[in-house]
Amino acid sequence: MLHTRLSFVSSAAFVLASVIALTAADSAVAAPRQAPGGASQESAPAVQLERDKDYGTAVAVTVKADAAAKAYIEERGWTIGRNGTPESGFLIFIGTGPIVEGKPADFHIRRAQAFEEAMLRAKQKLVQLLAAEVSTSLKFEYSQGTPPLDEIAKAESVTPSEPGALAKLNAILNHEIDKELEKRNIDPSLQSPEEKAKAEKAAQDAARTILSTTEFSDATTIVAEHAVSGLQAFRTFESVTSKGSGQIAVVAIHSRKTEELQRALLGLGSAPSGAPKQNVAQWAKEQGPSVLLYTHGVQVRTNEHGELVLVGFGQASPIGKSERHLAAATAQASVEAMKNLRRFMGSLVRSAQVDTMATRVKDFADDTSEFKNESQFRESITSVAESLKMPGAPAVFDWEFQHPQSDRVTVGAVHVWSVSEALAANDLRDRLRQASVPQGGDGISGKRGPSGTQPKQPAASGKSSAGQGAEGETP
Repeated sequence: MLHTRLSFVSSAAFVLASVIALTAADSAVAAPRQAPGGASQESAPAVQLERDKDYGTAVAVTVKADAAAKAYIEERGWTIGRNGTPESGFLIFIGTGPIVEGKPADFHIRRAQAFEEAMLRAKQKLVQLLAAEVSTSLKFEYSQGTPPLDEIAKAESVTPSEPGALAKLNAILNHEIDKELEKRNIDPSLQSPEEKAKAEKAAQDAARTILSTTEFSDATTIVAEHAVSGLQAFRTFESVTSKGSGQIAVVAIHSRKTEELQRALLGLGSAPSGAPKQNVAQWAKEQGPSVLLYTHGVQVRTNEHGELVLVGFGQASPIGKSERHLAAATAQASVEAMKNLRRFMGSLVRSAQVDTMATRVKDFADDTSEFKNESQFRESITSVAESLKMPGAPAVFDWEFQHPQSDRVTVGAVHVWSVSEALAANDLRDRLRQASVPQGGDGISGKRGPSGTQPKQPAASGKSSAGQGAEGETP
């Protein structure tokens, strides 16, 4: 069955009239896997970020992704930065990353890198808000150079034993003339008057005396280092040209709600809750691959029990067309989803930006001048997240879809992490630890009971066969 999904973004300041319609098969590789539901947590004050029918997913647009993200914020009545009060409001940052041009086979990697850069830049803005250190330096310097050539000629020499300054200058000029002639593949002993005049002019230019030098520099350094957590990729936007290059923009949101959920998953408090909504696996299925293709990072959602949960998204593309390649890509997509969940939990972000405006102006004795721009901008952003135990974050849905800019199918995985599932995983781990005997032992061999005969195994027929195993009881 074909479904057409339309996403429109509009605002008073900027109208996006050309948001493309995505039409694709709505079937997925595998049916959603229902995760066991957990008991809802006690209600906690939290700001509701989502409206009905606004799932915070991504859209593909024909305008630049950053412009679409800004228009989306304006349409929602939000602004970049703080929205509402510090107690109940939330922070919005927009991060962007370029999709560089390349081969279609590498398109999934270039998209993934673009999102990672966009999310990292959103984190950079948050860490600068928390711990920015700014330093500046300004310098202006003026100096006058050596006297003109005729003054050097009059000076002759400092000591009689040394050759005069004029002789030195003539020697330098002759040397420069010879070099110029050699550049032109002309034997210095056979040069014509015209060639000699040209070479002499070039040598004079090379030996121009600097009358004055003016140097100006203005340097600004912004450094920041802080732990960042609870930043969700509320909505992502992607714009790609026919050459496979483009941009990904992410609207990243941090609120008390995301902060409380992050702390609850660390065992530092109860998770916030809200009105029961849709099962996340079913929600992902209804979105379909054509929407999940443009959805990255981590979102905070409310499940059917009213429990706030983390939803991690991951994507990958197989290196080939075999089933083994497809299975490996699906596993890689799960790794990407878990990576995004881990980064939501917290990482140490370091940011350094150095902007230097530097110029140098030289004035010469022949009334000419030379301007040189030595300005430079350097930037470094790093994010480090150490090992963290993350029980109870199963994959609940996977999908595949053919991106129009890629020559390979893209596969994706959706993971859900909740406090109730984490606690259930802890209980299961304890029971398995008590029942399992990984080191070996006697087991039941020491017990005695009625003897019986083993059923006879059928002989191998050498023919192929197929069948289905028995279905287990409903969990």
